[in-house]
Amino acid sequence: MRTDPEAGARAFMGLVMILLTCVGIALIGHASDDPMAVFGYLLMLFGIFYVFGLIRQHFDAIEKHKTSEQSAQSAKRLAAAAE
Repeated sequence: MRTDPEAGARAFMGLVMILLTCVGIALIGHASDDPMAVFGYLLMLFGIFYVFGLIRQHFDAIEKHKTSEQSAQSAKRLAAAAE
């Protein structure tokens, strides 16, 4: 099993960004002027895009790991066939 030393930090940052997204939603709901509503929308969008980036990074790492395992297996088969 593969262990990632940065997984805990990414999970913590994901939770922080979800919290910032919720703060942005609260700002949008209680904004008394347009600049505060715009700030809430921007905060919400930043949090959402950051979390989607973390999800994409996670699945890209899985795909990279899977591809490296497949190439290692192919190299072993080619070495065995060459002998």
